[in-house]
Amino acid sequence: MNLSLRTRILLITVIPIVTLVFATLGIVNRSITSQVRRNIHDDLVRASAVAQNVLEARARMLAVAGQIIARDPKFFSVLTIPGSDRDPQLRNTVAGVARDFNLPGQTDLFEVMDRRGGLLASVGREHSAPEARAGLVAEALAGRPAAGILAGAAAQVQAQVAPVTVGGRIVGALLLGARIDDRFAHELTALTRSQVTFVSGGTSTGTTLERAGDLEAVLAALAGPRAGSDDQLERGKVFEVRARGGVALTLARALPGSAPGRRQLYVMQRSLDAETAFLRAVQASLAGLGLLALLLAVAAGIVIARRILSPVQRLVQGAEA
Repeated sequence: MNLSLRTRILLITVIPIVTLVFATLGIVNRSITSQVRRNIHDDLVRASAVAQNVLEARARMLAVAGQIIARDPKFFSVLTIPGSDRDPQLRNTVAGVARDFNLPGQTDLFEVMDRRGGLLASVGREHSAPEARAGLVAEALAGRPAAGILAGAAAQVQAQVAPVTVGGRIVGALLLGARIDDRFAHELTALTRSQVTFVSGGTSTGTTLERAGDLEAVLAALAGPRAGSDDQLERGKVFEVRARGGVALTLARALPGSAPGRRQLYVMQRSLDAETAFLRAVQASLAGLGLLALLLAVAAGIVIARRILSPVQRLVQGAEA
């Protein structure tokens, strides 16, 4: 189809201007989006560092508290009383002393074992399973303080086990622990401004996510290839999680002291939609500018075409006359 000279001039004038304007707007939009994503990524990395510091500080506090209690004569003396973990009188005596020592801090997990690893008293709000604590207790009874993450049905527990020694002889072990649960997740959220979820295996043991669909999306992503290998999770892996609430940039990392391969993790999230709300306003402004630029380019093309064609039309009219 042949185009008129006016149309050709209009296209030649308008297309480069429109292309330049929209290419510039696209580059600006892409640059802003990339910068926002980088900022969220960096914020998550910093939030992870804060979480690591908090968890390590809790572990040190538990370790110091355990060592202080284990060295107190009022405490270790009850472990020298003859008897076994099946002796009700010994168990009641140890439990009474343990309650006295647990009153100031009200530790979530406070358990006392005899020299064979038998449980003498458990006076905290939590109780550990024998198979979960067995490795840590065995290490403590060998003379080495031990630390780890104990997985429970409703929560994970950050645990420290201290050997109790009398005259160079190990007479028992003291297990202290702090819950890693919803309450602790909210504490970390207040510090990091990130949504926090704790995971043990494929189960959540604490979260600040309010929508069940968001939590299911996190657990599904951790079970898939996007979460990466155990080695990547040990250092921290950042990936996207899509749910009904939108897209969230997500960082998953192994809890300090957790056993390799058990996927005992903390997950921190920032909503891309919430963080880029201002970007949508910028995009709307850019779209308005693009439309205005298009109208101006068309108007400029019409003016230019008219100025170019007016002399030609006068010559044609003169020739015809």
